[in-house]
Amino acid sequence: MALFSPKPFKTSGLGLHWDTEDPFFFASHHEDDYPKGNRQQAPPLPEITGRNLGRDYEKRVGYRMYHGKVVPGFPMHAHWGYETVTLP
Repeated sequence: MALFSPKPFKTSGLGLHWDTEDPFFFASHHEDDYPKGNRQQAPPLPEITGRNLGRDYEKRVGYRMYHGKVVPGFPMHAHWGYETVTLP
């Protein structure tokens, strides 16, 4: 069963962004293996040296920093406050 569609279900690989039929529905898959953080929750400095902090979408050493400059992930940004579904 496909979301929001009576059409047959189609499968595809799990990439970072997923195609949807509704232009107002955004689906994304994030899979990152974050290292243990320091007292500021930051990863080891050698691992983030040379990254484009604040706009890091390249998966290096198992994770991306995304919009974070100290803590990896999503600090307040454009979709902050949107409904988010997280699956283990």
